Amino acid sequence: MKETAFQIFITELSENPVMSADLELNISMPDMFCGVFPAVIVESEPGVYTATAVPVMQGLWQAEAALRWKDQSVKVRTLFKVR
Repeated sequence: MKETAFQIFITELSENPVMSADLELNISMPDMFCGVFPAVIVESEPGVYTATAVPVMQGLWQAEAALRWKDQSVKVRTLFKVR
């Protein structure tokens, strides 16, 4: 399989970019036991993060990002399909 890239844009409500965020992204297949794969994340510009990971097979995958910044934390998830 090949590398998959995700772009993550993080801003404050005032639309100021969140720089040097503590961010993690993992991919996994829902309802299957094939493991959890962490992404490598780089801040490509202020508030813009690129996460890359390699899905190991075709099918439905889930990406989960966890952000910790100042005294707050948030998690978001999305599904994607690998063909």
